[in-house]
Amino acid sequence: MGYRKIAQWLNENGYQTLRGKRFFNTHVFSILKKKRLRDERLNSLPEDRFEITSPLWIEYVERKYINSD
Repeated sequence: MGYRKIAQWLNENGYQTLRGKRFFNTHVFSILKKKRLRDERLNSLPEDRFEITSPLWIEYVERKYINSD
């Protein structure tokens, strides 16, 4: 499905942009591009990238950091 058809589907189903406007193909392209870049960045992060430098315990769970004492 192309960007124009996705924008058309979003508009027909009542979706609006954050500012309450209708979607255009350029909006869809930008959203998908940012999502792809974010996914690439998150997938390139090594899982063991923290060192323990204090009595604080840091655990890595589903790309979110949970801190506990």
